[in-house]
Amino acid sequence: MAHTHTVFVYGSLLRGFGNHRLLAGPGAIFVGTGETKPAFGMVSLGAFPAVLDSGETAIRGELYLVDDETFAALDRLEGFPTFYTRRRILVDCADGEHIRGAVDAWIYILASKRYGFGSGDEIASGDWREYVDREEPSFARAADDDEEDVDEFDDDESFDDEFEFGEDDEEDDDESDPFFVDADGRGSVES
Repeated sequence: MAHTHTVFVYGSLLRGFGNHRLLAGPGAIFVGTGETKPAFGMVSLGAFPAVLDSGETAIRGELYLVDDETFAALDRLEGFPTFYTRRRILVDCADGEHIRGAVDAWIYILASKRYGFGSGDEIASGDWREYVDREEPSFARAADDDEEDVDEFDDDESFDDEFEFGEDDEEDDDESDPFFVDADGRGSVES
């Protein structure tokens, strides 16, 4: 299977974080670490960051070559095109084994209509790993590198089937909370 898409990741998809499992299989090849031009913003959304399409921050992350199936899985994880959009950018890769210099790659960027949701802590360094280690060393990291311990939802499995809600945890009709999880276990934000 051809690895035809180059993707730049900067948050929960980084090595050592919970969603890296999507890049740990045969559908992805690690290229190296990279950094964007200082033309973005980065904010914490709690368990993961978001890159904003404006600002003066260089974003640090990792580059991967991925196949079509992995690219589609990344789109689903990122809520593309509703929660995150994506576009091609140049990323400077200084330590790639086979690729060095400016690399044309896809980056996921918080959709502009979601910017109000991205009003969390600004990450001025543009480095999620550094931010997490400084703020809460164990926060947002994978429990360990054993991929067998990671729970995944099947397409026909619902969030409610996987988790039992207590009376106090039951989903409520409080419309003041714009974040919700639908029956398929996918999180989204209403504007």
